[in-house]
Amino acid sequence: MGSYYSCRFIKCILIISFVLLTQQVYAQNKEIDSLKKVLQNNKAYDTGRVNVLNNLAFAYYKKDVDQALTLVQEAEVLSKKLNYENGKARCFYIKGVIDVVQSNYSVALPNFNKSIGIYEKLGNKEGLSNCYTGVGILYYYQGENEKAIRNYEKSLEIDKQTGKDISSVLMNIGSVYADMGEYNKAITCYTEVIKLKKEKKDEQGVASCYNNLGTIYDDLSNYPLALEYYTKSLEIREKRKDTIQTVDVLNNIGIIYKKKGDYDKALEYYHSALKIVSKKGDKKSTALLQMNIGIIYKNKREYAEAKKMHSQALQIFEVINSKKNMATCLNNLGDVCLEINDLKLALQNYKKAETINIESDNQLSLCNSYLGIANVYLVWGQHEKALENALKSIKISKDLGLVDFEKDGHGLLFKIYKKTGDYSNALKHHEQFKLLSDSILNKENIEKLTQLEYEYKYEKQLDAAEKREIKLTKTVKTTTQDLEKSQHNLLLGIITFLVFMMVCLTG
Repeated sequence: MGSYYSCRFIKCILIISFVLLTQQVYAQNKEIDSLKKVLQNNKAYDTGRVNVLNNLAFAYYKKDVDQALTLVQEAEVLSKKLNYENGKARCFYIKGVIDVVQSNYSVALPNFNKSIGIYEKLGNKEGLSNCYTGVGILYYYQGENEKAIRNYEKSLEIDKQTGKDISSVLMNIGSVYADMGEYNKAITCYTEVIKLKKEKKDEQGVASCYNNLGTIYDDLSNYPLALEYYTKSLEIREKRKDTIQTVDVLNNIGIIYKKKGDYDKALEYYHSALKIVSKKGDKKSTALLQMNIGIIYKNKREYAEAKKMHSQALQIFEVINSKKNMATCLNNLGDVCLEINDLKLALQNYKKAETINIESDNQLSLCNSYLGIANVYLVWGQHEKALENALKSIKISKDLGLVDFEKDGHGLLFKIYKKTGDYSNALKHHEQFKLLSDSILNKENIEKLTQLEYEYKYEKQLDAAEKREIKLTKTVKTTTQDLEKSQHNLLLGIITFLVFMMVCLTG
């Protein structure tokens, strides 16, 4: 059974790494080796050893969790023996970070709170800032956006008071705004962060911002600009051999190929990314990629495989209590059930997703829930309920500028009004659907995607960063002009059609 609305993919809008929340970054192997030498040379069991143990544990947490836990536990024992409060607080903070990385959210919060309690007594503002950011990340992953924003703002206020680099917390705030559909605020945050990161010559931070901007422009259906930012991000991450971060861009580029209809190539990108995260034991990323692969199978009409992948992903999301992703996965399961005409189960999934989305203020996913619910009621012939939910989706999509969803909503309204015999409204929404479809899928946009891909693969060796920016500006300007021309021609066609119909009716 076909439907106008789209399955939603998960694009990885990354919260900035915890490793960027301190003044020192120990991401490179040579820095880990340096800390290990310091530890070996420091034979005294004093506060200095506690600090080195903590710093080494923090350096290890993304590379070797077991080693990080061993080091932080040793630091914790020594801190208690020495009654070293700063050392204790940092141990709890690092344990909280590790818990978040492992999706152990219920354990992470008590560790952060213990650290906050000690830092407050000590008046350690830097430690407090790190903890509030950690709590913000935890709430973000659980889909509790308002709580995330509150904690990030606490961190931002402290950082401004102490003169600390504010780029990390701004990055996090931008991610939440993007998730809430407040794209202008998100773009403002990311643009400011890019400026700060370039001043610090922080390539990893710049790459993360490029990736995040790509996800925003993808949501806004500006695919050429989305791919441009993704390829900029990938270029930096490949140069740095940053395997884990590369996964996010591979995933996002896979989504672009899906939208081009090149499903096999999309699967290549997804499976490459899945192989990386599976080896690392990253539950959340594994589930995200399983869900995206499930959507590809759904589009290929391989429904058994699609349902299997979504069900596996949902199990992981439930275990780690990732509400935002649970809702998206439930929507996607609803889509598959709708296609195989299991309408009762489809509605159950959409309704569950709706409840979670309202609780977590995930407007984009809520928009899709309403579309799914409307489609089920339409098939059942319950046109009033179908119309009610379709209009809810249209309102959200217009408010947030989600062209994909607005298009799908108009397509659904066309079907509803046609079924009820309201042909005037049916015609209006059908033409609006065609207009929006043209703006998203026109031939010029597809050609420009191919052109940008070519430039990335074969011309990235050239010292042409400035030229690429000029090219991009011209491409976006040309695309906009072409879209306006196409839409203008379509509108003229609609007007001509309506005049013709009026003449026929009056004649």
